[in-house]
Amino acid sequence: MSPTTGAGALAKCFVEAHRHLRPRSPVPPIHAEFFPFAGLNHSIRRRSGRISARISDIFRDAPRDVVGAVAHMLLARLYRQRVDPAFSTRYRRYILSETIRRRAETARRERGRATRTSNHGRYVDLAQAFDRLNRDFFNERLPQPALLWSRVPSRSRLGRY
Repeated sequence: MSPTTGAGALAKCFVEAHRHLRPRSPVPPIHAEFFPFAGLNHSIRRRSGRISARISDIFRDAPRDVVGAVAHMLLARLYRQRVDPAFSTRYRRYILSETIRRRAETARRERGRATRTSNHGRYVDLAQAFDRLNRDFFNERLPQPALLWSRVPSRSRLGRY
């Protein structure tokens, strides 16, 4: 199958999927785009009679039938219909391929939220505190985990383990 590269071809997939799911209703204006999500995420919403869809940019060179499967799945969820198993099978087979799994992992690594910070805080060094507690209470039997302070001040989450 030929790859889907442009936004026009992407919107065309959504129009075809809409006509398949709701053959007697008029097709609303559809805006579809590739978006740099941190993984294999897709979203769709309907506002003011217009449908907006975002597909992970990992699918930019996906075969047209796979993009069509994504369009069918998103529109079926939007209209609260059951997803045809043929489309979910086609989608699942594509995302489980080694190439796509590597691309998704790279995207998560590069675009994900978790950023490494330091264990040195303004007042307390977490590594030293762990070493002291490990020595005093556990006879140095615990291996030291990666303890990090949060990036931004917070009342509920003070660090990362």
